[in-house]
Amino acid sequence: MSTPPPAPERPRFSLEDAAGLVVAIVFGVASFVYPFGRDQGLYYYVGREWALRGAIPYRDVFDHKTPGIYVLHALSVKVFGEVMWGIRIIDLAGVLAMAFVVAWLAAAPGKPIARGTVGRAALFVTLFYYGVLNFWDTAQSELHYTMLGCLALAAAQHHAPERRALPFVSGLALGAALVMKPPVMWVGLAVVIVLGKRLREQKADVKAIARTGVTFAVGGAVPLAVTLVYFAKHGALAAMKDIVVGANGYYVSHEHAKNPVADGVDAIQGYLAHTSPLGALVVAAAAVAYAIARRVGDSETRASYGRALGVSVACFVCIAMQMKFYLLHFTPMIAPLALLGVLASEGASRGLGGLGFSARATRLAPWLVVLAGYFTSPTGRRWVEQQLAVSRYLSGKDDRQWYLHRYSFADIHFDYADSEWVGLWLKEHTKEDEPVLVRGFQPEVYASAQRRYPGRFYWTLFLTHPARAYRREEYLAEDEKALAETKPRYLVARRDYPDLDAANPAYYEARGYRPIVERGYFVIMERSGR
Repeated sequence: MSTPPPAPERPRFSLEDAAGLVVAIVFGVASFVYPFGRDQGLYYYVGREWALRGAIPYRDVFDHKTPGIYVLHALSVKVFGEVMWGIRIIDLAGVLAMAFVVAWLAAAPGKPIARGTVGRAALFVTLFYYGVLNFWDTAQSELHYTMLGCLALAAAQHHAPERRALPFVSGLALGAALVMKPPVMWVGLAVVIVLGKRLREQKADVKAIARTGVTFAVGGAVPLAVTLVYFAKHGALAAMKDIVVGANGYYVSHEHAKNPVADGVDAIQGYLAHTSPLGALVVAAAAVAYAIARRVGDSETRASYGRALGVSVACFVCIAMQMKFYLLHFTPMIAPLALLGVLASEGASRGLGGLGFSARATRLAPWLVVLAGYFTSPTGRRWVEQQLAVSRYLSGKDDRQWYLHRYSFADIHFDYADSEWVGLWLKEHTKEDEPVLVRGFQPEVYASAQRRYPGRFYWTLFLTHPARAYRREEYLAEDEKALAETKPRYLVARRDYPDLDAANPAYYEARGYRPIVERGYFVIMERSGR
């Protein structure tokens, strides 16, 4: 009887690994002061109502994402309470997990993660995530679906006959990623290709192929089945299908750019500018390293870069298929950029070692180049400026409203200072169990107010936006009925909705409300004859 091969040796944790994790934690903790943008306000509201009041997404509260991101916010509320920094802690956990996943991807199939690789992966993931993206673009579903999709890819890459659990892990991670956001299906295609390639390399027989395929499929089915069974059990499956499939289908087919190719090119150029010079440095170094490996016949290095290219293509297709190119949508590119950074920096260290430099110098040099490149860039300087602003606020040199104006975008009429002011006004003028209603797309107000609205439409974009007018008349009727039954004393309308619809102040003046306070584009209204 042959002896099974030993399990891969677990690498010792090095000082370099610790340094990378410290960098990640420092940048992550700096994000704990971030307020919510509009998207985070949506997910938080759904998660909060789910966690604290048993309100089921889709059935009781309206939003159109798949449920993964709501699970994270519900978990945050359960563990940390009604705070904005809870999801930032979960985000940091996602960044640390991404670092380990990238390090695993950097290892050759079946080989252990080398000493220092986790640290370098943490450095690159951190700089491309926290170092590039702001409060609006972080704490989204993109980080988590990318991490889970790449975990599925790494598990497939390291599949071996003696590691039979890995196909299940791969499928489980991919299923969870799909629950987080469906565009990860393109990473899923890469997972299937990689798993098939590994089976071919191992010359697996039909029985082994079937066992691996079934194990992978079962793993993938678990998160999807749990999700469907949960919503079916709570009578919310029809509402989930109506919104996730129907409303999203209408939205996708009606809200698109006039020239998506040109917009995509512009967005790519913008992302490259945000990641410059670090992104360009990583790609250039990787290209040089690949060319050298090809010239000298280094097949292992060539294969590593080939895998990184595959990850790049899969992640980019996840972005492109959405036909939406906001900065947050480029989050999946963190994985391939960090992977290329790890491979290129490891190659640079080996090259320096071949030139006679000391072991310490070969490990330290890439860190110095990367950190210097980042902190001398416009993006790096903006991050430093942000930390100085936080310091001035915490030390009392700047008051809170002045500080909060940093979190604003004039082109979309968003200023978190106004959102918080309105939320605190509502909190001060209402009882804890008293309903309030915020119209338009400003759900972050509910977070600072710590108030809720019993109706399903706590925001109105799917009532007011022409490209999201799926079942508009039915939804408006439902919203009208909830308003008549709930009779909130205060509601918040918006002056930047010019048409007479479910966000404009005139709409509510006709329904017995009068404006009493204005702040920015917000109009706080009170019900007459209460």
